[in-house]
Amino acid sequence: MLVILDESLPAELESGGAASDAALSAIAICAQAAREGTHILFAARQVYARLRAFHEHFDKRTRAVLLRAEERLTQLGQMRDFVERAIRIAVVPPPGATYRTNVGKRVELVLPVTLVEQHSSLLNAPLLMVENLNDGHCYLKIAASVVASGLEPDYAWLRVVPFRADIQPGGGNTLAALFAHVKAQGERVGLAIADSDLRYPGGAYGATASALQNQAATPPLSLLLEHHILGVRTIENCIPRAELRAIAAEMDPVQLYRFDRQDAVFASSPFWNVVPLKAGVRCFEVGQASAESQFWSALLGGRTCHPGSACDSKRRCSSYKIPPISDQVLARVVSRPGPISMSRRCMDGMASLWRELVVLLYSIFCGADRVTVI
Repeated sequence: MLVILDESLPAELESGGAASDAALSAIAICAQAAREGTHILFAARQVYARLRAFHEHFDKRTRAVLLRAEERLTQLGQMRDFVERAIRIAVVPPPGATYRTNVGKRVELVLPVTLVEQHSSLLNAPLLMVENLNDGHCYLKIAASVVASGLEPDYAWLRVVPFRADIQPGGGNTLAALFAHVKAQGERVGLAIADSDLRYPGGAYGATASALQNQAATPPLSLLLEHHILGVRTIENCIPRAELRAIAAEMDPVQLYRFDRQDAVFASSPFWNVVPLKAGVRCFEVGQASAESQFWSALLGGRTCHPGSACDSKRRCSSYKIPPISDQVLARVVSRPGPISMSRRCMDGMASLWRELVVLLYSIFCGADRVTVI
């Protein structure tokens, strides 16, 4: 994240206030995080200038990081204006509680120097809490691929910004429990993401998303953590179609045929985000009274089987209105080298969701190259 040194830091040091030692410790911890590339250090030019008078209190590596960050202020201005989340390190009057504040479009998490001194883990790489490791890697890869594709020119400069995330898997329906555990510890900053598992537009969230949302709203609330429900049925719906097709072609002709069937039916549909790519839609699922069935019936038509031979359960139905693709697609997306394949057509119906993901992930998990100090 962008870690901002507040003007209250040099003010406290200049006055010799009670939090002076904690301020020096917090600055050193922030410098170490910047040196490791975990976070991007930032401050107003006058803050850096005032801190120079106290460089003798820091070791050589911390001094070098502060000077380098000051030299890069002009370059970092673009990142400051882009991010919608940031950490601000400040001297906070007793009792020194953490709080959030809005600075334009940016939400800043204000961490008191006394808290940072006691819990340096707050400046570790932010946690990315997900259902499984592949989900976490895929979210980051999608965002990086959107940037690398050039299809969103305003984001092209982000290509040089690496992600720094500590991915923690919650194991499907235990994601909410992981969130609760991290919240109770109160020593890490992070984000939890879950697929919505929406089965049709306007439907309810699935169990994992609902549990995460409920846990985030359960007191005591955490200012250190956020949660985000992705507006797709599963993460596979977020993967660009060009990549899905390329992977299906690599797997076998049957997978390619099935994906092409899916793609053809929803070529001009705004509902790609809720297509059950891995499950498909069986004949049994249409023509029912439920809102979900009525939605798919309107898109795919009614049953095609003879009334006398109609299946009596979804499990027994082997006829698909939309065939499924392999559940191994996600693992292949993550393991393939390089960015995800993407075309202009892939953006149909997905552009706003991808932009949202780019801004969210680059705001929270933006990092830098490690700084070598000799």
